[in-house]
Amino acid sequence: MNLPIRGGYQLLLCFIFGAIGVLGLAPFRLSFFSTLALMGFFLFTIYSPSPKRSALHGCAWGLGYFIATTHWTYLSLVDHGGMPAWLGALAVFLFSGYLALFPALASYLSRKLPLPVAIQLIMAAPAIWTLSEWLRGTLFTGFPWAAVGYSQAPTGLLSPWFPLAGVYGVGYLLAVFAACVVWIAANLWGKNRKGIATSALVTAASCTIVILISQFLSTIEWTRPFGKPLHVSLVQGAIAQDLKWDPKRFNDTLARYLQLTHQAQGRLVVLPETAFPVFLEELPKEYLEALTKTPKARGADLLIGAARKNTEARGYFNSAILISENNLPHYNKQHLVPFGEFIPMKWAIGWIYRSMLNMPLDDFSAGSKTQPAMMVADQRLMPNICYEDVFGEEIAAVSANATILVNLSNLAWFDGSIALEQHGQISQARTLETGKPMIRATNSGMTVAIDQHGHYQGRLPERIPAILESEVQGRAGLTPYLHLKNLPILAWCLLMLGLGYIRTYAKRLPGKTSHTI
Repeated sequence: MNLPIRGGYQLLLCFIFGAIGVLGLAPFRLSFFSTLALMGFFLFTIYSPSPKRSALHGCAWGLGYFIATTHWTYLSLVDHGGMPAWLGALAVFLFSGYLALFPALASYLSRKLPLPVAIQLIMAAPAIWTLSEWLRGTLFTGFPWAAVGYSQAPTGLLSPWFPLAGVYGVGYLLAVFAACVVWIAANLWGKNRKGIATSALVTAASCTIVILISQFLSTIEWTRPFGKPLHVSLVQGAIAQDLKWDPKRFNDTLARYLQLTHQAQGRLVVLPETAFPVFLEELPKEYLEALTKTPKARGADLLIGAARKNTEARGYFNSAILISENNLPHYNKQHLVPFGEFIPMKWAIGWIYRSMLNMPLDDFSAGSKTQPAMMVADQRLMPNICYEDVFGEEIAAVSANATILVNLSNLAWFDGSIALEQHGQISQARTLETGKPMIRATNSGMTVAIDQHGHYQGRLPERIPAILESEVQGRAGLTPYLHLKNLPILAWCLLMLGLGYIRTYAKRLPGKTSHTI
């Protein structure tokens, strides 16, 4: 099939197909658009005249998708980081361009395989797409934000697959469906009656099987209640990012968190990431005593997010500290944000931070990858900080013994953007994968309690100082995803490619001819 649109209009259409993918994610949650975006991706991947042209189409698609889904990084760089507007816009474009390399690679490899169109679409392309998403989430510390599978959290038709296959497995199923629709459309366009019947039959059978399995999976409770429900108080200070580091506002910040903490009623009180604009060690001793006095008086625990000096070496940690305990059990953030919490290639780009940016605490030390859960009442809490919960496999690795997951974030860097809703949806996917509830305490928005099915039990309005009081039931047990993580879906994708390779090799044997597009 020849593409009906010529020249530069193809690239524009690819860009548009990619950009509409943002509508499939929170806050829009119109999951159909994620599928539609993938349809456009596979159409311009498989039916491009050459692998190089296909890669160009994939890059244009990726630019549209990632500019639309991650444009909010501009706010942190320009509005709060002090970067010039032109440089901030350029940084967003270059970052999106880097992320676009992964769909470009997927397009190139999918088109390069000399296979019949049907096998290329149904077997190879979805597998390569999924592997490219996994690679994007892994390479150079990874950035798995906006994986297409998130569009199904928490109530999509494919949401029951999260505990089994994770977000990449859900994304793979979406990709297969999108590829099947493109296959049908191509046969209709080419008026291939036999192809129409075959593609429609295969698509209908595949969808029926997936739907039936989804219905079965939805009846399974992978985890079980553990202990008594825990009354939690999630404190949202709503300290504007441009005021947080103002020395004149320091006392106001302390007073606000002191007031909110004393008003909290929970057995566990949680303050957000880096709640105070100083190191924990620099907080006045009398203030810490006042902060913990009321919780201690009623037998409650207080978990706060704070920067903490590394006593064993130079540097500092982004930590969650249970400060109501005498020995201060803590969790140190181990997956740091590149360019935000540590500076890659400091020798080359450190001058930008020194001369153009105003980003306090931009070079944290990473915590250990194996850190114990914290005991509160009869529950085992496993903290994660900021965007650590974007990494499903890493959350799974530390969640086996936990009964409640706790996220501490400061999303004031992105106030007013779709980043907050997107992060909430990502946390919903983590609860589905692990079968464990998650509570989120944030500085300015997306302070929520999420049950094991990904549903919000409670949520605070954004940018309002308040406390979310919620009863959270801990859960014990392991989902299949907690057991095997991403291994099954990665193995499946490699199997699909292996079968495609075997077919390609067989076609090249003497006396055989290969069928290329």
